[in-house]
Amino acid sequence: MTEYQLGYLAGGNVVAVAIACLLYMMGGRKNKIIRRLGGSFVIAAAVNVTAYILNVWSLFLLIVWPLKAGEFCLGYSNNKGKGWIKRIYITALSLTCGAFLCWVFGGGWWLLIIHALMGAGTILFAFKNPLPAPVEEVLVCLLNSTIVLFYPFIN
Repeated sequence: MTEYQLGYLAGGNVVAVAIACLLYMMGGRKNKIIRRLGGSFVIAAAVNVTAYILNVWSLFLLIVWPLKAGEFCLGYSNNKGKGWIKRIYITALSLTCGAFLCWVFGGGWWLLIIHALMGAGTILFAFKNPLPAPVEEVLVCLLNSTIVLFYPFIN
């Protein structure tokens, strides 16, 4: 695969995360199925298609969808000041997906550090959040899902 093809594939994954973020936001208040199954499916499909194109696809990669769907089902409202705990669970599940992908692809464990730092940003919003809810939803999805789409590039 040429350098340009790799770049186009990575760019396609950026488009996929943008679509997933949009679906995540659309399912934020009602029609939660859009977030839970739609957004998570886009992320899982992008991981699987990328791995297939790179000839590193494994049947195990089908597990990405239920992992992301489980993450997208978790609520993170700050009811009774407990939002930070909920957000830790969300980030932990996202990191679990990342660790699973490192295992499947046989490396890239250092990416979990970047993944954790991005996810930690979503936890901080439980304490101070300057953003309206729909904007925050897009950002939460972006921070917890972007790195997931780059694990297939581990070589």
